[in-house]
Amino acid sequence: MKIALVSYDTFQGRQTGYYPPLHLCNLATNLTLHGFEVTIFDYAALFSNMDNYFREIGNFKPELVGFTCYTPYVATFHKNTQRLRKYIPDAAMVAGGAHPTVWPEWTLEKMPQFDYAMQGECDRSIVSLAKMISGKCSETEVPGLVYRTDGKIVKNERDYIDDLNDLPQTDRSYLDRYYSRGMYWNMAARGKMDMMITSRGCPYSCNFCFKVEKKYRFRSTGHLIEEFEDFKRRGITAIHIQDDAFTANKKRCLEIAEYLSKSNYKFEIKIRSRVNSIDEEILRKLKEAGVIQIIYGFESGSQKMLDSMNKKTTVEMNINAVKLTKKAGIGCYGEIMIGMPGETKETLDETISFLLKTKPVVGFIPVLYPLPSTKVYEDAKKNCSLQGDWTIDGPWPWVKLPWTKSYSDLANESKRISRKIQRDPGTVFYFLRNHMKTMSWKQIKLLFRALKELHLR
Repeated sequence: MKIALVSYDTFQGRQTGYYPPLHLCNLATNLTLHGFEVTIFDYAALFSNMDNYFREIGNFKPELVGFTCYTPYVATFHKNTQRLRKYIPDAAMVAGGAHPTVWPEWTLEKMPQFDYAMQGECDRSIVSLAKMISGKCSETEVPGLVYRTDGKIVKNERDYIDDLNDLPQTDRSYLDRYYSRGMYWNMAARGKMDMMITSRGCPYSCNFCFKVEKKYRFRSTGHLIEEFEDFKRRGITAIHIQDDAFTANKKRCLEIAEYLSKSNYKFEIKIRSRVNSIDEEILRKLKEAGVIQIIYGFESGSQKMLDSMNKKTTVEMNINAVKLTKKAGIGCYGEIMIGMPGETKETLDETISFLLKTKPVVGFIPVLYPLPSTKVYEDAKKNCSLQGDWTIDGPWPWVKLPWTKSYSDLANESKRISRKIQRDPGTVFYFLRNHMKTMSWKQIKLLFRALKELHLR
């Protein structure tokens, strides 16, 4: 039985970076171990040129085709999968990922081109689905399966992987043909860079975030060693660890850092962290382990807004994180978001003040898009401040604030903050000093093009 797992670059190759679909490698690894023939198809070019890509998938003659559906891009996802369906009329099509997990009925009701949807973690349940397509079990025996029967949509109980160490090591060779063509951005690293995920979930519950799984779980250091060895064999010199909360478990974080500092890998590493889960000891050990950059979810420089988000952090924690990270000699990057309920011109100015005072590197500043089933979405829907909703053919919804007349009011505030910080000499100097030495010529050209466009606005 042939199975195709399909991915494409939502930004159509026009962004400065594109991550390999590592999650599909996880599924392919398990499927292959159970005797199925799996090919991953990936694409990074204009959607108008997709027909040859779809034709390649059709020529593979798969019996099962799987996709990952993300809420912000559900409109283009719908259009592209409708187009692909014409090339694989007899294959079973299944959508998995965060959106079908949160809105399973919506997925099958709005996108009839799909035969099935899958909820939750699919590392093991995708194998059960493949067996079901092969006639070896029934639909009721597939964990997390969402399907139509007798005019109704039925949902099976989801699978839950309690111990991530039970999962096999990810086989990246499914993407070798794309790696060899340089399809994946080197992510501002000297040499070859790749990504890895060492944990799942997050121990916090921010009001704007939905989580596929509520419980925070992590792989042991011993389980990670084989992946580090694989990186070394593949010539990887830098790693971006994509965990939502890599430093949340201090003991484990220090254990991994200690192992890496004593190894001969000499990786350059980038991680993500919360501001309330770092201290001088952790930062010192991370620096010794090869960590060159930490990305923090600051979200705001206003305490009022941090409380509105249920971040469980303070502005002082944000300031301290920047101070300690810079002191440790690690590049300090951050993420900011605007448009949460309670946001005002005053809270936006507080965010600008925080950024100009601390000078972390902050890129694009998005306006909140309320994700399905999150607290901010449900509250906005209840009090009628939700503008629009998630559809298969419309713009993203947003939350109306008392001082806004249209979405453009928030978009203009996003531009105002961006201009303030990206034209600040101290911030620009810090970025260039910490970032330029790891950038490729292509990235440097893109950087100066972006700065030029910003200057012309």
